[in-house]
Amino acid sequence: MSPNTPLILTHYHQGPDGLLAELKLNRPQALNAFNQSMCESIQTHLNAWILNPEIKGIVISGTGERAFCAGGDVRALYQACLKDPDTAHALLRTEYQLIHQMAHCPKPLISFCQGLTLGGGVGTMIHARWRVCAPNCQWGMPEARIGFFPDVGTNHALPHYLDALTPLLLLSGDRLNAGDLHHFGIVHAVVDYDQFEPLIQTLAQTDWHHTAIESTLQQAHHPCAVGPWVEQGSKLLEHSQNIELDILQHALNTDTDPWIQSLGHALSTHSPTSLALISALYQNHRPTSLAHCLNIELDLACFCLHHPDFQEGVRAHLIDKDHQPHWQPSQFSKLDLKALSARVAHAVQAQRLTFKS
Repeated sequence: MSPNTPLILTHYHQGPDGLLAELKLNRPQALNAFNQSMCESIQTHLNAWILNPEIKGIVISGTGERAFCAGGDVRALYQACLKDPDTAHALLRTEYQLIHQMAHCPKPLISFCQGLTLGGGVGTMIHARWRVCAPNCQWGMPEARIGFFPDVGTNHALPHYLDALTPLLLLSGDRLNAGDLHHFGIVHAVVDYDQFEPLIQTLAQTDWHHTAIESTLQQAHHPCAVGPWVEQGSKLLEHSQNIELDILQHALNTDTDPWIQSLGHALSTHSPTSLALISALYQNHRPTSLAHCLNIELDLACFCLHHPDFQEGVRAHLIDKDHQPHWQPSQFSKLDLKALSARVAHAVQAQRLTFKS
């Protein structure tokens, strides 16, 4: 891919009453992972389109069938932490400001996701008013695997759809498939990837009232099979009642179902510090709004950036790829849970971001 290739592509679809503007993430060699330039470019386009009376609606999509967006550029974040932590903090602030802007977009906003939709990709798609995915969509928040913290507003958004399953999904870092996403109401339609463009063309010709958009998406939807998050839902809810991390891990490991056992194994490979932060937030400090959530997440994300587990997690999984991180500490029993709970309580009061109304 040429260094001059634009990271964001735009296209305008003519409709009877105006234009449908499409913004396409265009970094397929990096699975469309966000960097700061991409976030700033998206913000610029959204600002212009919101003010343009000819634009009736907005679509956000990604280049290539492999991924809508595999998250933020973790390597860039890692390098920024080593050289200039302020740059890393600024990258997160830009991304979170974008998430808030998308969630409060005054014009209809539709996300189309396919393949890997992880981390920042989840945040980008879930805060759109309408959401479409392809059957190959693999959707999740794997941050605890690299010693980070699930962010981009998901700690506010996910409980609306997953309720008590939310912390288990975030702790395990597991993925939902397209059938799961539709079952939980996270997407409004599952559509073959090669039908994305025809559907966008159809939407451009649609009366851009909510009922017309929803009807168009319902007609385009093709049912697909759900996965274990739906099939094992009642048992997972039962396990989710276990508040203590070591008790939860033991309950998952000793379940009779091999897939549920795999969730327990995942917990054993993730950063104990990250897991404790996730657990503490869900036990005692639920966000009250998206803005509140993003402020909490920014504070905890910055804490994680400076914790040795983040550097170690990136090294193990993305740089050396030995997949053998050495966490500090390495076990739940060695965590200072009171200190981590106090850190979360501090984050709940943090005011690192201000948002335009």
